[in-house]
Amino acid sequence: MHEKWLISHDCQHAMANLIAAGRMPTVEQQREFRATADDRRKSRGGGPENYEVIDGVAHIGITGLLTAEPDFWAWLLGEENTTYSDIDEAVALAEGDPKVKSIRYHVASPGGTVDGLEQARNAIDQSKKPRDVYASQAASGGYWLGVRAARGGRFIATSPMASFGSIGVAVTMPDLSARGYVAIASTDAPNKRPDVTTSEGIKVVQGELDEIHDMFANDVATARGVSREKVNIDFGRGGTMLAERALSAGMIDAIQPRPEPARVKASVEDSTPPVEAGETHDGKPVVQPPQPGLNEGKKMDADKLKSEHPDLFAKVQKMGFDAGVEAGVASERDRVSAHLTLADGSGDTEYALKCVKDGTPALNANVTATHMASAMKRASLQARAEDGKEADKATAGATPKEAPEAKGSKEMTEDELAFAMDKTFGTKGGE
Repeated sequence: MHEKWLISHDCQHAMANLIAAGRMPTVEQQREFRATADDRRKSRGGGPENYEVIDGVAHIGITGLLTAEPDFWAWLLGEENTTYSDIDEAVALAEGDPKVKSIRYHVASPGGTVDGLEQARNAIDQSKKPRDVYASQAASGGYWLGVRAARGGRFIATSPMASFGSIGVAVTMPDLSARGYVAIASTDAPNKRPDVTTSEGIKVVQGELDEIHDMFANDVATARGVSREKVNIDFGRGGTMLAERALSAGMIDAIQPRPEPARVKASVEDSTPPVEAGETHDGKPVVQPPQPGLNEGKKMDADKLKSEHPDLFAKVQKMGFDAGVEAGVASERDRVSAHLTLADGSGDTEYALKCVKDGTPALNANVTATHMASAMKRASLQARAEDGKEADKATAGATPKEAPEAKGSKEMTEDELAFAMDKTFGTKGGE
């Protein structure tokens, strides 16, 4: 954690908590993690995970923790992870593809490491194609790259809850003295091991951080067309802002939902079937965008499908039959279970089994009324039996004159009946 981070406070705090809890990865864990990352990259043909082209628009993701290499901390925190080299490579692919007419960046990141960021920043700056940026979170390093990517285009919040800012740089350093360690540097290099428990040591570290901060603030100022002073004063002072405040401060250009890719909106009637072409970052097949117009005016109905594609028709028909059988089995299982549940409450198992055999729906007014009547009768009998036991105890050894009247001979009151029903069916009326 001695590494310098351009990251939101909450994310860095979570990382610090993991360290404090002793959740440091072992060498073996890191080796396995890197092997897994290599396998993922090989499985997609070596291309970046964060790149996809739809209808002439290159979509580039800047999501999760931003790091120079696949990051173990991102895995521990359950965060997505984009490497700076993936961003660099994605931009290069978009710029080199004549079919790509524009670039759309999708930012959802709390930031990342200082190391490697300049590589991605330079690639974004050198891009010449029209671009825009849609962001749900652009904090620290995520905002730095997002604001540079939006130069010449628009920086758009995808919702009022989107957050922006955290402009600054931070580092977490341990108090070695608390662990019994003493750091010693050579005579002419006292700043090599600054003592962060002293004001002098803190100044040394802050001096390094301030240099990076100045670069950050200057880049933001240039991209937004404002002064560095305005960035340092009005752009959150290291904190984040929700979209409305960020818009008022001049940190972004608009608030509007992210547009759906054309492939999602295209209908079956006016487009050709999608074609698989590789994999996305989550391992799902990429589909080439539909090509409107090629099938214009052509419609496919069941008869046409059966005559032109009999094998496909038979397969679809079987899928529908299997799905119907599965749904029917599930529905019947639920019906039987509901009848048995009612029987548990009312005690009328004989009636429930009759309904099961007859195919009677469980959600039926007559069924409900019958079970309620059975439950009332059952509750009344139970109450009388209990009262009879109490009367027997009271009359044991007593003279006829002393024997109290058996309560079981009385009808139940409405309150007693309600109490018994509540107890039987588990409603809130009884205690």
